[in-house]
Amino acid sequence: MYGGSVVASEVGDEKREIVYFGDTINTATRLEQMCQQWKRAFLVSGELRSRMSLSSDIFTEELGTMELRGKQRQVRILSLSRAA
Repeated sequence: MYGGSVVASEVGDEKREIVYFGDTINTATRLEQMCQQWKRAFLVSGELRSRMSLSSDIFTEELGTMELRGKQRQVRILSLSRAA
């Protein structure tokens, strides 16, 4: 999960649909791809996590700061899971 601004647009003549793009979408996609690599169900950026309020049954695991393809700055990454 990643948060930020996106560009929304309606496309198509016969079948209209809403599409979203921008850096936020690209970064969220990179985090989603890392879920498979790290064998985690849910990853979140440190910046977004700092703005979130989580219930006490959610466990946060710090995975480190990484360079994501297409990003100029490194992104702090955390895993969220239900506490056992």
